[in-house]
Amino acid sequence: MYRIKKRPKVLVVEDESISREAFSLMLEQKGFISKEAANGKEALEKVMEDKPDVIILDLMMPVMGGLETCLRLKENPETRDIPVIICSATPLTELKKENVRFEGYIGKPFSIRELCKKIEEVLRLD
Repeated sequence: MYRIKKRPKVLVVEDESISREAFSLMLEQKGFISKEAANGKEALEKVMEDKPDVIILDLMMPVMGGLETCLRLKENPETRDIPVIICSATPLTELKKENVRFEGYIGKPFSIRELCKKIEEVLRLD
């Protein structure tokens, strides 16, 4: 699917296991390497173990929510350049008030086609 040598690694951070597993499976079918995390704390640990090319991040999660996770990623020199795509039912206008930097947004519900397009945009895969 992609004209680059390596398959992009995507970390899907979503607390609902059915959604997380479905996103991962669909991304794998589209040519991505997909990893999963159930909350922000787990995501930060996984990012340090094996840096993804892009992070798909839900906002409303237990243990550590998406906004705090995103803030920590962007404050860390080792992770600040990893693109983050927020996937949320929270309107984009509300997120912009939070003063958190992220590279993409996709509103819930969304299709796998929309998600892949957004990943391609932030990774500049065309």
